[in-house]
Formats: sequence, C-alpha cells, structure tokens
Amino acid sequence: MSVVSVLVGIACLALGAIVAVLVMRNAKNGSVREAESKIQSAHSEAEQVVADAKRTAETLKKEALLEAKEQIIQNKQAAEAEEAQRKKEIRVLENRVMQREESLDRRNDALDK
Repeated sequence: MSVVSVLVGIACLALGAIVAVLVMRNAKNGSVREAESKIQSAHSEAEQVVADAKRTAETLKKEALLEAKEQIIQNKQAAEAEEAQRKKEIRVLENRVMQREESLDRRNDALDK
C-alpha cells in the first residue's frame, strides 16, 4: 500500500463522516420541524375545542335562563289564579255572613214587634 492510497482512504473516510454528519443534521432538523408542526396543529385544535366548549356553555346557559324565566312566569300565573280563587271564596263567605246578619236582623225585628 502506498502512502497515496492511505491518504485517499483517510480523505474518503473524512468526506464520508462529513456527509454522514450533514445527513444526520438535516434529518434531525426535519424531525424537529415535523414535531413543531404537530405541536402547532395540536395547539390549534385545542384552541378550537376550547372555543367550541365556550360556545356550547354559553348556549346552555341561555337555555337554562330561558327555562327559568318560563318557570317563573308559570309559577306567577299559578299564584295569581290561586289568589283569584281565594278572593272568590272570601267574597262568597262574606256574602253568607251578610245574609246571616240580615236574617238575624229580620228575626230581631220580628221579635221586637
């Protein structure tokens, strides 16, 4: 073996090592870019999920408020109907009392005569 062939062999090894390092770096950078892309995609998807959840929560809140208002209106109407019925019953009882008083007054007058 000659010195030239040893030097050519060493140069080829050095060149191969340099190429291997460059290829590994490039592959590593590609993997990093791919990972960053996946992370960005995951962040975007997470933001979309959060936005959808907020919209859904707001819709549910509005529906619950509407149902509560409807229930309040129904309860108010029921209370007003009950109050009207009680007032009617009181009027009937007052009329009975008035009739009894008139009847007693007539009896008293009849007894006085």
